[in-house]
Amino acid sequence: MENASNALLIAGGVLIGVLILSLAVYLFADFGSTSADINQRTTEQQLAQFNSKFTVYESSDFKWTIYDIVTVAGYAHENNKYYTDNMTEAEANSADFNNNYKITVKLKGSQIFTIKTENIQDYMADEYNSMIHDEVTKNTVLPKYNCVISYHDNGRVSTITFNCNT
Repeated sequence: MENASNALLIAGGVLIGVLILSLAVYLFADFGSTSADINQRTTEQQLAQFNSKFTVYESSDFKWTIYDIVTVAGYAHENNKYYTDNMTEAEANSADFNNNYKITVKLKGSQIFTIKTENIQDYMADEYNSMIHDEVTKNTVLPKYNCVISYHDNGRVSTITFNCNT
């Protein structure tokens, strides 16, 4: 009888041990998926925060001036500079940079401003800003622009195109 009660105690101990191990595996798996969800939400928040600098200009209710375009071009220039400064030269010239991180600002249909290329963030030098100032002081009515944004496959803003309305 003594051996039977010892056997039941051993069996009960093994059963409790298996239950504790099962609970530990379940909690590990559950906490792992929770961590993955938190990381995904954090990534989505960072993407939304990054894109919000640019998507505010996409609203069709507003008409933007050249000053707004210069601001957006400055953001794009800083973004491109940040990524090219933190990459090797080969990475910065790669398709991965162009397809995932590079932001281009285009200006189309402007009657006042003549720019040699559509990519205006490359022309953010003092002479370009002075040209804007000179043109604006000559004209009391600034042209208004609508904004259209396209995105990379990873959800980041890729191209911001301003189309002249006037």
